[in-house]
Amino acid sequence: MAPLILDGRTLARTREARIRARALAVADRRGSAPRLLILAFEDRGGSAPWVGGKERACRAAGIEVHSLVLSGGAGTATGVSRFERRIAEVQADAVFVQFPFPAGVDGDAFAAAIPPGADIDLMHPDRVRAYLAGGPMAPPLTVRAILALLETGETRLHGREVAVVGSGTPFDRALLEALHRRGAKAELVVPGAAPPATALAGASVVVTVAGVPGGVPVEAVPSGATVIDGGYFNPGGRGDVDLSSGAGHLRALAPVPGGVGPMTVSMLTEAVVERAESSTRP
Repeated sequence: MAPLILDGRTLARTREARIRARALAVADRRGSAPRLLILAFEDRGGSAPWVGGKERACRAAGIEVHSLVLSGGAGTATGVSRFERRIAEVQADAVFVQFPFPAGVDGDAFAAAIPPGADIDLMHPDRVRAYLAGGPMAPPLTVRAILALLETGETRLHGREVAVVGSGTPFDRALLEALHRRGAKAELVVPGAAPPATALAGASVVVTVAGVPGGVPVEAVPSGATVIDGGYFNPGGRGDVDLSSGAGHLRALAPVPGGVGPMTVSMLTEAVVERAESSTRP
């Protein structure tokens, strides 16, 4: 039997009209649309492939979007300086920094340059620390997307064993914190630390955010589990879960592509509008 597919594209479409209506209400109230600044870096081919879709989604939602795309060779100091100047120029309601960072670029320096009040993706180090200490701020956008997909699949988290396949990054810790706040018994599973079947044994929900294409064999996932594949940013767009042996034993699956990605973009547009709704900025 095929698993229930948690379709992020369809779920995102159901949210579009509501988000746009809220954005237009902001524009009517203050005379300007919600405003977003995106920072991204060129890949080796000289493009920023994950930015265009976000720009289109924002414009469709009634959001004014500005993008600063830096060369990977710009260096941290020069890049941060340009970023800070653009933040001052745009005066955006929200600032979003696109992963991945090129080799040799200090991502923490860019995260620290985001004005805390405009940080909608929980990247500023002070806000990350506050969240992990129990603060009331919202988790990162991708975490919100994962939670929304689980809710769509009617997956109850309270008391459930959840395996988060990752490497212990600040993002991974924020995901674990969000799951714990919903009563889940969530644990980090580091790829390679134990045989996959052993590491995932007992989990009724598996969330992968390792960014290792095909690194999790689907046969290692317990029967009846729900899988949210958050793998991304690799040539070919492969997910973390290797589905080549079939996924018929799963209860539900958010695949790559079409699962977490579209919902993260939807969460981005909603977060920009939320920030503009609470802002007094013209």
